[in-house]
Amino acid sequence: MKKVRIGAGLLALTILLAGCGGNSTAKQASQSSSSTSQKVSSSHKQTTPWNSPKDDQLESFINQWASTMSQAYTKYNGKTALKTKLDVKYPKNFAQAKVNGSTSVSIGWAPSGKGKYDYNVVAIYNDDDFAGAKHITYAFAFHDGQPVALVDQATNGGPDFYPTQNASVRDAFDRIANGTSATSGSTSTSANSSSSASSSATSDLTSDGRNGYFATPSATRGTWYFVNDNQSVTKVTITDHELTTTIEDGSSSTTVLYNRQSDYQIPQNPSQDLQFKSMDWSEGNAFTHNGIQYFSVRSWLQETAPHNYYGVTTEKVNGQDTRVLLLAEGGHVQVQEVGYPTEQLAKDNVDTKFDNLDYQ
Repeated sequence: MKKVRIGAGLLALTILLAGCGGNSTAKQASQSSSSTSQKVSSSHKQTTPWNSPKDDQLESFINQWASTMSQAYTKYNGKTALKTKLDVKYPKNFAQAKVNGSTSVSIGWAPSGKGKYDYNVVAIYNDDDFAGAKHITYAFAFHDGQPVALVDQATNGGPDFYPTQNASVRDAFDRIANGTSATSGSTSTSANSSSSASSSATSDLTSDGRNGYFATPSATRGTWYFVNDNQSVTKVTITDHELTTTIEDGSSSTTVLYNRQSDYQIPQNPSQDLQFKSMDWSEGNAFTHNGIQYFSVRSWLQETAPHNYYGVTTEKVNGQDTRVLLLAEGGHVQVQEVGYPTEQLAKDNVDTKFDNLDYQ
């Protein structure tokens, strides 16, 4: 089995994903090849959604993407069972797995993408490098002929696969499955995103409408934890001019916040070069609402008004005054979620509503 490193993208901001292309070119058929064999080959290409070149490209994407991430994945090699820390063995234990919480659909190993299952799995990656029973297992599959990237993080009750919320993983698999290089279109890895953001930040802070860094309100700086009803944890880290969002499977993305020149007009048809350069840029603006100082985040080429606002206030949490980060949305700046300074506080107060806040 082969150890690779993987990771993933940013909440409410564009994540660009890059993979390693590695497009394979089939050898040109010789003049002596029969028309019958050509028809068989053509038919095979049309009816088999997955093959070795695509599998190699998926692995190349993962390897390149993994270089900046802190997770270590093992790939199922098609021969030796892939075992997780919960003693689940793939592909054998697909027979006991759920999909979307249901046992009424089937999932199983079918390396060509065509098989007898509702979800025909063509590639499996697993990471056990977490404390306790935590793990992440990706199953890349075809459902009704369409590619679906599934993920399982269940720690009890057996595997339960859901379509991944990681846009980077999902989009890369879609592109490769559809015969397009993972680098095509508007995709890039979070590593490349961070690299481009850093190089832009240090080269010229007044080009393309920028007017230097935007300084986040000091009260908002730090690491904050948000937990949804399913106990899924999202971590938001705010520094003096950057905002990084990390979801539970380790995928993360960073946006650099700038001031915008007052006379700058967003191009109606921005060039590909500008789209690539600005993919990690956002405009930041500070304002006060109901006595709370917020800052807004708007993607650099976004023409509509910003909808994401971050502000800090102090609330009574477990009987103690505690600073919390508010994520608000909409024209009326209504609170959508509350972030806490520790993951445990966030989990303990997932259902807490503060009377003095205007919720969405």
